[in-house]
Amino acid sequence: MVLAQSSGNTSQKNNSEISKQDTLLLYYKKNAKTFLQRKDTLAAIQSLRWVAIEQLKMGYLYESESTAVDALEHLTKLPKNPTTNEAKLGLYNNLGRVYRILENSKDALYYYNKALGLSANSKDSLRIINNIANVYSDEKKYELALEKLKIAYKKAAAQKDKATINRALDNLGFVKSKLNNPEGLQNMLSALEARKVDNDTIGIYSSYNHLTEYYRENNALKKANYYSEKGYQLSKKIKSVSFTKNALANFLKAQNNPLTLEYINLTDSIAPVSYTHLTLPTTPYV
Repeated sequence: MVLAQSSGNTSQKNNSEISKQDTLLLYYKKNAKTFLQRKDTLAAIQSLRWVAIEQLKMGYLYESESTAVDALEHLTKLPKNPTTNEAKLGLYNNLGRVYRILENSKDALYYYNKALGLSANSKDSLRIINNIANVYSDEKKYELALEKLKIAYKKAAAQKDKATINRALDNLGFVKSKLNNPEGLQNMLSALEARKVDNDTIGIYSSYNHLTEYYRENNALKKANYYSEKGYQLSKKIKSVSFTKNALANFLKAQNNPLTLEYINLTDSIAPVSYTHLTLPTTPYV
């Protein structure tokens, strides 16, 4: 297997990636502090938004939550206008993502709906509708997820944005497959082919992720192994520790070894909450 050929350089690359993220996080924190000292509240809020996003990427969920709440408190000092509304929408969306990963569906939906109420354009509303659908999917409320994703797909088609359409199609197919709708698999495969044509690396990874789960749940382990390994190889090109951890977990699950699955479940139950426990969305960190 290709996975067995990984060298000891993996750790070095991972450490390098983590170092870059730490440096970026420190940069945004420093900027936020400087802007606050200068009493440039809006600039400080924008920097805090980036801090919250980077913390979320790195799996610092409670820190990301705290940063977003801090930024929202600073927003109360500013007048309402399109700029401050956009900042508030982004922070609400970030909190929704944090609570989704923490498996707190109630608060995730609360903040996503608050963000949706501030959406000023189709692009923003489409992004949040997708996120709401993901929460329903997490809860196995597939009918509700399907309802939202149909809306998302219709909005995406109206925008004529290929990446957005493919994301909606892939998510729609994934939920349909959960409802035993035969169109689901074809939707996912069509989205994958379109993403390959567009060279949408992140989108392709998400398709591999969904197809691995689909084939594993349908006991087509040869195909599950195929897509999980494709996902792993692509994660290395993306150069993201979170993606690689997610891909490795998918690969191990695709082996369907009871002892391996028991180990993964035990590890998840006792380990600190990590971003990699989440099935990665098509576009990460939105």
